[in-house]
Amino acid sequence: MHAAEDGLSAVRSGSVPVTAALIDLCLACLDQVSAWIDQTQTGGDIPGDADAQADELIRRFTQLANRDAAASPSRMDGAHASAPPVAGLTTLGSQLLEAQKLLIAAHPSARFQPAFDAPAVAALDGVEAAHPMIHVDARTRREVAAFYQRVAVEHPGIAAIGSSDFHNFAPVGLSRTFLFAKSRAREGVLEAIRAGRTVACDGTGQAYGPAELTVLVADDCRRAAGAPPNDASLADRLATWCICLGLVALVVLGVPG
Repeated sequence: MHAAEDGLSAVRSGSVPVTAALIDLCLACLDQVSAWIDQTQTGGDIPGDADAQADELIRRFTQLANRDAAASPSRMDGAHASAPPVAGLTTLGSQLLEAQKLLIAAHPSARFQPAFDAPAVAALDGVEAAHPMIHVDARTRREVAAFYQRVAVEHPGIAAIGSSDFHNFAPVGLSRTFLFAKSRAREGVLEAIRAGRTVACDGTGQAYGPAELTVLVADDCRRAAGAPPNDASLADRLATWCICLGLVALVVLGVPG
């Protein structure tokens, strides 16, 4: 998924165009993750060939990025210069709608926000209003809060999303999404998010979303924020530090042989 995020970040910044190959690859990535989730729920464990499948997706993203970089001139021609990055977001949004996927504005700090003009906001299904990075510093928290307030005005009913995706030490579940779905089926979840029936909760217990829904889960948000994370044991913390130290050692010392 991070490889797909990198590809979409390049689209947001305008450094690469949206192509059919990129859209197909993003959808393939989503399909693969969905298949892993289904297999894990059925078998109770990650499929044995998941690493190989992930490596293949990363290889394809890297190959596509290198090809696009080689094909893109250092100075855009008139056609590219007149087309803002948002054109890619609206195109991608329509493709995802047809494929029964969602378009979410992920960790929308200030550096990503210029890509989201009115047409781009209209194409979104949701926005990450609660994310571990808002607990890192006050400036980022203000940036994300301001963006959510803005898109909630421009796109009434947009889904507030709480995410735990973070390239750091934040535990899974620090931020979460409460979903008001008519069914637990995939279609019910998609319909609820597109209808904006969600509440995002951050690590302090603050809720984001429609007032009539946040009041229903306010107590649950506070309880969730006060509960210890699943990976908060001493063994988990030691394992995390050992992994990080091992990675540092690989970078500093290199791989033997």
